[in-house]
Amino acid sequence: MPSTRDSKEPGSVHATIESWLEKVHVDQHIDIGVLRESVRSLCLAIEAILDDQSSSKNYQTLYGSCYFVCIHTSRIFLFHLIKKLIETHLNKFTEKLSVELNGSGAIFLNEIANFWREFRMSVDILNNATLFLSEKSNKKSGICSTKMCARQLLASNLVESPKFESKFEKSLIKLISKVTSFSNPYLNTLTVLSQMLCDVSDQKYRKIFITCTYHVFRSNFELFLMSLKEQNYFLESVLKIDEFIYKTDHVFYRYVTPESFDLIRSSAIQILIDKQFDILKELPKHDVLFLIKNKRFEDLLFLCNFFGQNKTLFDRYFQHFHSKMLEYITFCNSTNAKKINVIIPIPEYLEIIFDFIHFVNHIFKYCFKSKPQIKDNFKKYPKLFVRSHIYFDHYLLQIINDWLMSSESAVLWSISQESQENVDRFSFFIKMRNVTNTFLDRYEEMLLKRLLYDCFSPSKEHRIFKILLKHFGPSQMSVVTQILEDSSQIQLINENYAKFASRFVGSCYFYQHFFVILSCFITSKCQPLFPLWLF
Repeated sequence: MPSTRDSKEPGSVHATIESWLEKVHVDQHIDIGVLRESVRSLCLAIEAILDDQSSSKNYQTLYGSCYFVCIHTSRIFLFHLIKKLIETHLNKFTEKLSVELNGSGAIFLNEIANFWREFRMSVDILNNATLFLSEKSNKKSGICSTKMCARQLLASNLVESPKFESKFEKSLIKLISKVTSFSNPYLNTLTVLSQMLCDVSDQKYRKIFITCTYHVFRSNFELFLMSLKEQNYFLESVLKIDEFIYKTDHVFYRYVTPESFDLIRSSAIQILIDKQFDILKELPKHDVLFLIKNKRFEDLLFLCNFFGQNKTLFDRYFQHFHSKMLEYITFCNSTNAKKINVIIPIPEYLEIIFDFIHFVNHIFKYCFKSKPQIKDNFKKYPKLFVRSHIYFDHYLLQIINDWLMSSESAVLWSISQESQENVDRFSFFIKMRNVTNTFLDRYEEMLLKRLLYDCFSPSKEHRIFKILLKHFGPSQMSVVTQILEDSSQIQLINENYAKFASRFVGSCYFYQHFFVILSCFITSKCQPLFPLWLF
């Protein structure tokens, strides 16, 4: 194969190989002429690649010749050859290899990696080649080549000395940074890191890898997460992050202080939360409700892993959610909303709350049935859901209270709509009492006050009770009576109750069940708790 180089020129690849060949041990059963011919083919293939003649045939010759020469020279020869090539022609040779990473070049690179591992080549040479491949190749191939080289780097165990350990650590930090900086494919980078971690068997180097990963996460995680979020991989990416953290948790805690690693987790979630809500700030006010209504509540599934451990983080998330809701309510009641003809019924806000509570109500089923891959994660936090429910309850109460105080009977309006959809939305409250009881008493009391003042006022009709009775039947309503009779929180009856009671007396339809309830109101002279499960 022609070459622009003089193969006999002092210092050339061919001349160097010729001199080495005289010194290396050759299998005595091999014809030295055959071996020299293979070496010659090898040199020509390498020189052709360096001379921009990187055809697939050259790579096949390169690999075949290397294999033959390696077999019959105890690999010493090939090791020296590769070392010389990397030292002399690092940039150009690795650049050519990167072009063919999905073909013969990948095979050759893998062979080089094996030789590096066996002969403990300098960490500097290996690291330089790896980073160059990462920079010059396309992103997908770059991850593959970087991963391959990183595995060999981690497995090399080159020199056991403090000086080497420091150099190794710096090289590995650069390498992991390079892997983490790739944004395509988005979900593969954490998989690569976790696989690389699993490949490290030696505890000493495992510790170094963990430390390096920690430093990289601390400095590069924001950029990495931003790229994930920008490509709408929020749920998938956070689950990957969670999976990676779970896999490495015990190792991180062994070598890095728990406080430091918790900081990584908190920072990652905080970045995701900030990014998630940043888009709301740039949108017209009347689009906020639509976005919130249509955002995936499954995203909270990931965050729930951390709510049980980080109340401050949960506070921040809910404050965002809460503020946007109140912002929307204020907007809907404003003159500007009417001017631009964007008046969405305020009761839709109630539906959002119902959706949100519904998510909490079903989080157990969702975690353990729909998302089996994270089932084990929750085993690590036995008190997680209990604590999360307390946090949810606290903020749901706050949201509902603020809404009730500003919605002007929107609850009554929404309940009074005789649609199956509304009935379905309210009916799940009946089941919620079996799931969590932490805030029901406070919620019932608050909701009761607002509902009763609304529906017992002279300006309101008794349609709400008609709807409830129609859809839930006498058996449910009889339980309501028992709840009211057993109520421990007694307050003076509002005078409007009596006015409302007088309007029921002539109605046979309501008399059987509601007269008993109204009797309870009057005889007890109380304002009993309105039962949440009534819905």
